[in-house]
Amino acid sequence: KVARYCGEYDNSDENMKRALSYATSVFDISAIYHEIGVLALKKDNFKHAKMALIKSLNLKTKCKTKRIQNNNNKQAEEEESDSIVLAFSDESATLHQLAVVNLKENNLSEAEKFFRSALSVDSEAGSGGRAATLRQLARVLDRRGKLKDALQCLQDARQIYDAIYGKGNSLHVNVSGIECQLGIVHYRLDQFKESEQHFEAEKKKKKK
Repeated sequence: KVARYCGEYDNSDENMKRALSYATSVFDISAIYHEIGVLALKKDNFKHAKMALIKSLNLKTKCKTKRIQNNNNKQAEEEESDSIVLAFSDESATLHQLAVVNLKENNLSEAEKFFRSALSVDSEAGSGGRAATLRQLARVLDRRGKLKDALQCLQDARQIYDAIYGKGNSLHVNVSGIECQLGIVHYRLDQFKESEQHFEAEKKKKKK
């Protein structure tokens, strides 16, 4: 992951292959396939990204079922405790990335489906991750002409950012970005006064 963050994609790819060869826990294997998918997405290899992410999602679904079935099973608990990357095993992150792949391929219907699915399950990323998914879903809905639904998503995400960063006071790039998105959607809804207010708010934050 560190190599990917540094833009060293070939190095990251090699490390992921090695990690996969050593992994024994299904929880780790599912998380590694997720990272392989994200890396492929970064390299614009959408076919490979989709294959890896679907493998990850299928394994995570099995993990979730196993947790439910073995709720009081000591062996299952030990297997989870042995996992080194269990924190990255939630379904929401993988569903989000599958949605991004479909968005990149302009499969807007599939992208919407996966973003909505990501919102319907718990996420290790917490409220910040939910806000990011809402913003991406809003982009899809905007492109599909579902402007009122897009606006609602953005307003929900804005409320989350207010809770995280502080209402009306944050200079965080996420707040500036969502002001721009809100301005665009209001404009497309012919709500010009509201659109202007959000663009002005974005401009003020950028100046600061």
